[in-house]
Amino acid sequence: MKRRHVIFSMGGKGGVGKTLTMVALAECLKNFKIPLVLLDCDTENKQKGSLCSFFPEAKKVDIRKPEGLDAFIDESCAEGAPLVLADLGAGSGFDAIRWFTEMHDVAKNEGLSFTAIGLVTANPGSVETVFSWGQELQRRVSYVIVRNLHIGPVTLWDESEVAKKFKEEFKPAVITLEARIQDMQTYLENNRLTMEAALKGDQELFRRTSARLRVESMRSRIFGQFSGIMDVLIPEEIDETWASLRTNG
Repeated sequence: MKRRHVIFSMGGKGGVGKTLTMVALAECLKNFKIPLVLLDCDTENKQKGSLCSFFPEAKKVDIRKPEGLDAFIDESCAEGAPLVLADLGAGSGFDAIRWFTEMHDVAKNEGLSFTAIGLVTANPGSVETVFSWGQELQRRVSYVIVRNLHIGPVTLWDESEVAKKFKEEFKPAVITLEARIQDMQTYLENNRLTMEAALKGDQELFRRTSARLRVESMRSRIFGQFSGIMDVLIPEEIDETWASLRTNG
C-alpha cells in the first residue's frame, strides 16, 4: 500500500495567519521539488487572500457539503499525488471534525495520514481553537503549532497550564512566524504574490534593493523553520521516495 499524507490548517478564528502560513508552506514544499495537490477549502469566494489567489492551480472545495472533505481521500489517492495541502479557512471546525469522526479510520486503512497546523497569536481565542481541535482529533493526527507574533507575544500558549498539558499529551512541533512589515505583507496579498513571485517579478516595490532583501530574509527564515520540522510535515514512513526527495531538496 502506498502511503499518502494530508496537511491541513485547523479552521477556527479568522485573521490569525492560516492562509499566510499555508501559502509559505506550499512555497517551501515546491522549492524542495515535492509534488503536492493544493485544496482551497475556504467557503468564501475571496478574490484576494485565499489559497487560490496565490496558486491558481489550487482546487476549490466546498466543505459545507457532506462529501466536501472526501476530497482529502480522492486527491490523496489519485495517481501522482503523494501530498495534499488543504487550507480549511475560518469557521470550518464543525465540518472537519465531523468528517474525522466518520472517516478517519477508513482513510487510515487506505494509507492516509494527517498533520494538523494550528496558529496561535496574542488573541486567546486562537489558542482556545487549538485546544478544542486537540480535544476532538486526539492522536489521530500529528500537530504543528505556529506561534504567530504579528500582534505580540503568545502568552497563553507559552505559559498556561492547559497549554502545558496539550504539549505533553500531543507533543506538537512548534515553529515561530515572526512579525512581518504590514505594508509589505498587504502589498503581497493585494497583488496575489508569493515571496518567490515577488523576487522573480518586476513590480515597482521590489525594484528597491531593500524591499527585495526584506523578502529574501523573510523567505529564508520561514523556509528554515519548515525545514526543521519536515519529519512531521512529511512523515518518514510515507515512502522512501519522498524521504529521498527531502534529502535532495
